[in-house]
Formats: sequence, structure tokens, C-alpha cells
Amino acid sequence: MLVKYGKAVDMRDINRNIENIGGIVEKTRLQIKKNYQESGGVKPKCRICGSLQNTLFVKLLGKYDYYQCDQCQSLFLGEIPDVQSLYCGEEVANSSSYIDDAVYDKRVEMITAPKINFVLDVCRKEGRKLNSWLDIGCGGGEILSWLTENSSIRAEGIESDEREYRFMVSKGLNAVNCYIDLENENMQTNEMIYRNDVVSFFNVLEHMEEPQRFINYVYNHMHEGAVLVFEVPRHPSVASFANMTGCNIVYRHISAPGHLQVFSEKSI
Repeated sequence: MLVKYGKAVDMRDINRNIENIGGIVEKTRLQIKKNYQESGGVKPKCRICGSLQNTLFVKLLGKYDYYQCDQCQSLFLGEIPDVQSLYCGEEVANSSSYIDDAVYDKRVEMITAPKINFVLDVCRKEGRKLNSWLDIGCGGGEILSWLTENSSIRAEGIESDEREYRFMVSKGLNAVNCYIDLENENMQTNEMIYRNDVVSFFNVLEHMEEPQRFINYVYNHMHEGAVLVFEVPRHPSVASFANMTGCNIVYRHISAPGHLQVFSEKSI
């Protein structure tokens, strides 16, 4: 596994300030307030390594308890929302960040291009020829847009958010509106995974109730020699420690309650 850290980004350039993030958090909170699976006093289990040994790391907004796993050092939200209901349909709280034409090109330049160039550089050094790329959870299609405009690589995406899907269609990008349900396989998405030389999911695993199972599902449907790429928020980080000093403000990495976990290097 090859690793790349961060990028030099001023989030204010894409309207991701504290007020904006706070609004997203509030919309998410209202959306899922009836969909929690209450723990009922049962000690929460790390969804990455399965350990029951953990310590409360921070309580955000007086409600959301994030624990640090003693075994793998990742952070995780104790209570679990109905994940599929969060990211399917019209009222997805985080949609507006990815379908804002005013900052779309800036996001592609600042955030998307460095990720793609990292993957392309690694594959070039390894002598891999890439003809196709699938981006799962592709949001507003920034990966697809960059590849379409700057390469000969055929790009397609999978996105469950209907507003983001329609936004991509309006830009002429190739994507399907679908949620990958691990309990009910979809032949169309399985075929999409299999036919692509790169399968990526950037900032998806932190939203998954079973991140390891999701990775295994995708991996098992890829063709031999294909490249798997993912990005996750990292702990320890300035963002996660900042939340220990400001429990009524949500920063980037512990984005309660949408982020179910924040990954340590050991857990990755």
C-alpha cells in the first residue's frame, strides 16, 4: 500500500468555513434524529478492528460520543445512524458542497487534481496502463470531470445522492444513481467495478458502518491487476484534537454525526 498525506488547501476558498460546516451538521442531525440504533448501555465496539476496549475521546454538541479504540487508535461514533437513509434521495445534507458551480472549478483544481496526479504518477512508475476509472461516491463528479478534460482515461461514477447525480448529468458526465448495498448485490454496479482499471472512493469509508467489509466487497469484484484507491480523514490530526477544545463546534475530521469513524494509520 502506498500512502500520500494531505494537500495544501485553504478551505475558505471553497466556502468551507465554520458556519458552513455547522449548517451541514445541523441538517444531518435533524435528518437522522429518529434513525439512531440506541446502544442501550452496551459498551460500543470499534467498527474497524472489533475491539470493545476504548476511551471516550470527545462528546460533541452535547450528544455525539466519539471513542478512541485502545487497540487500533481510531476514533468512532458510539451510536450508529441508518446510513443508507443519510445518503440516498433528495435531502442529503452535504450535497450543496459538491454542486455549487461557484466553487466547482476551484475544488477540481485544489482538491481533485493532486489526488489524480498521485495515482497516475504511481501507476506510471509501476508501468501500469490505465484505460478506465470508476469513482464510487463521486459526489458532483470532480474526478470524472478532471479525467474527461485532461486525459484519455474513460471515467464513470456511482453516486447515491439524487441531486449530485442530476448535477453530473447536466455536465455531461457518465454516472449512475445507485447505493451499493452490501446485503443486496446490484449486477450493474458489480460490472462497473469489474471493468475498470482504477476503482476509487475518496472520503467514503468514514461514512460506512462496516468499512472493512465495504473494501472487501469492492476488491472481490475488481479484475486482476486493477488499482484500489481510497482517502480517509486521519487521526491524530490538528482537526481531531481541535475538537477536544471546542466541543460545540464541529471541525473537518470529526464531522458529527455523518462521520462514523476517523482512521488511525494502524487501523488503515
